[in-house]
Amino acid sequence: MIAMTLKPKDIDINKAIAVCERNGVHVSSAPEGRKFVVKVNDNGSTITYEATVYAHRINSAIKSTWRFHAAKILNQKKEADAQ
Repeated sequence: MIAMTLKPKDIDINKAIAVCERNGVHVSSAPEGRKFVVKVNDNGSTITYEATVYAHRINSAIKSTWRFHAAKILNQKKEADAQ
């Protein structure tokens, strides 16, 4: 049986934020010089991405990160339920 996995682009941003917050994942930005970096707090462990973005692109980067982590969480839950 082929399992369909969710892709980040398939998840609405509001649902992605809700799924992440319920599972202890929080995404934010932090200034680094004239640019910004995306930070992810995943149940107490903080991940700071090395890629920097300008201010006009930070919202897009944060939305993509929310969706990525929501897809990861939902796919893990789907795999756990299948077993």
